[in-house]
Amino acid sequence: MKKLILTLGICIFTLGVAMGQVAGDLIITEVMADPNDVSDTQGEYFEIYNATNDSIDIGGFKISDASNTHVISGTVIVPPKTFFTLAEESDSAVNGGVSADYDYPSSITLNNTSETLTLATGSDVTITTISYTDGNLFGVGVAMELSNLSDAVNGTILEGDLIAATSEIDGPGDLGSPGSQGNTLIDITIISGTAGWRMLSFPISGGAAEDISDDTAIQGVSGGDNPDSTSNFVTYDNTGAYETPALVSTNIGNGYGFITYFYNNTDAGSSTLPITLQAFGTEPSSDVSVDLNVSTLESGSYYTMVGNPYASNFDLSSITASVGSIQNYVAFWNNGTGSYSAQNITDPYIVAPWQGFWVETTSASVTAISMPTSGKTATAASGTFFSKENPEEGDLKFTLTSENTFDEAIRLSVRANASLGYDLDDASKFTPLTDPFATMAFVGEVNSEEKLQSVFSIPSQLEEEIIIPLKITNLNSSGEFTFAWSEMESMPQGWDFELIDYDTGNSVSLRSNESYTFEVDEVQAKSTRTVLAVASTLESDEKASRFGLIITPGISVGIDDEINEVTEFKLDQNYPNPFNPSTTIKYSVGEAGPVNITIYNVMGQKVAEILNTTRTAGNYQVTWNATAQASGIYYYRLTAPGQVLTRQMTLIK
Repeated sequence: MKKLILTLGICIFTLGVAMGQVAGDLIITEVMADPNDVSDTQGEYFEIYNATNDSIDIGGFKISDASNTHVISGTVIVPPKTFFTLAEESDSAVNGGVSADYDYPSSITLNNTSETLTLATGSDVTITTISYTDGNLFGVGVAMELSNLSDAVNGTILEGDLIAATSEIDGPGDLGSPGSQGNTLIDITIISGTAGWRMLSFPISGGAAEDISDDTAIQGVSGGDNPDSTSNFVTYDNTGAYETPALVSTNIGNGYGFITYFYNNTDAGSSTLPITLQAFGTEPSSDVSVDLNVSTLESGSYYTMVGNPYASNFDLSSITASVGSIQNYVAFWNNGTGSYSAQNITDPYIVAPWQGFWVETTSASVTAISMPTSGKTATAASGTFFSKENPEEGDLKFTLTSENTFDEAIRLSVRANASLGYDLDDASKFTPLTDPFATMAFVGEVNSEEKLQSVFSIPSQLEEEIIIPLKITNLNSSGEFTFAWSEMESMPQGWDFELIDYDTGNSVSLRSNESYTFEVDEVQAKSTRTVLAVASTLESDEKASRFGLIITPGISVGIDDEINEVTEFKLDQNYPNPFNPSTTIKYSVGEAGPVNITIYNVMGQKVAEILNTTRTAGNYQVTWNATAQASGIYYYRLTAPGQVLTRQMTLIK
């Protein structure tokens, strides 16, 4: 039997062993007082649940019945959010098939008549207790299960809180579910105080909107509240479209996700936050296969909203594809920040029950994924749960903030097996579910079409300088924005990173600074999406990307060198500009050495190398004939020892 409380919000869980337990940290969830198929001596057991996010050492705790007390010896760990069975006999071959985690002595008895059973700390702080007047409340050989974990948040269970077990124990035929899920009421507490969308999944088989309709208003669905209103319960499954279930009783399918809007008011069946969601049922007992969307292609990718199908934490790195692979990043919607968060699942990444997320693939041959029961884990869910870093891998993380918006914007990912094209280590940029918003995205390319990306991967063995365009997209937001970055220490030593603002001509070294502040004078976006668009599909008035991220491998320029030499090297604005088809670029060289001038398009692709020679100190100019190029914005870049200078020009035909 499993009964679970889970909090959603901006949470970071810490692995470790908790100290100083209080009532309700552990809860008695099941008692077998009078087994039928074996003797009381062999078949009695009780089960506890760790309701906290930390492991609890019950060594030194006291188990007490009406007459006797037993002190648990040694170190006995109960992992977080897991169930732990204590029995008089741990040998499942003789105790009726019960798998016990701890043996207590025969002096502790679970009476077939009235009984009070207590678990307390060594200092006699009662953590959980259960009282009943009849050990055969539901019949001989039928375990008594706690019906709703939220009824026992203080650790006290009364007879009226109990229901009959209906699952057959792995043995001759007694009914109970020690260490596994039986008739379960699983709870989730939404702690955010703001109305908005939540991306969720059901931790039970056959979940439907009606499973949460008692706790929050479900509108726009037949059989729910306000069926004629706009739906606030939406799926995006293998059909490749946002859909509303036909009925509140319609099974959305195990392993699929859904989004629900919580209103934070008491109108028309709604409730103020926080509220508790409750789903009654059993989790899937075998691996869950989820068919993916392979019919609707958006920005070069196929997307499906899925979720943890189990009532326990789940390791996303255990997901496998039917053929090929899904992208290495999945996307979570964070209502607290109003932003999507992309997380890498090639290493263990643990999500809690009820958690929904997007998966992405670029191939229509990837028709399904499997979420195996082997991925269930007692490890605490954590937004920072990563294995040791690969020295050839790193992530440079960016955020974009303004007075009324936040975007956990993008991530530059250095990977040993990455390419400069869109591969498994790249991820799409999703359109926020909020208004207003502002997002920053890398501009990549898939099938010759522009693709906005939240994760842009580059190979750790980068051999040449690249420019990655960056685009800001706004909806009803303007003013001052701050673009910030962190974890520069994870980037390869000797690489240079420079942010170019083509509107202002400013350039910023990412190694010397932690952020860049700029102004957006007017709303740039023209919304072409519905309120629930998947990938970013907003069109910008600004046809070209405003920013460029220049990455130069193997070149490290010191701050002092920049100060001393920047006045000696110079790259002038081309003339004429705009131009057609030729333009002249003037430049100055501060000292003798190799000089290179290369032209890039807005996708960061090299289109021409117009100079690659050795120059002595002096002033020079070079002409570029762009007859073979299409109209648009181009970037020209001068590279010399210790110097990298970039400007923008426009070709109009």
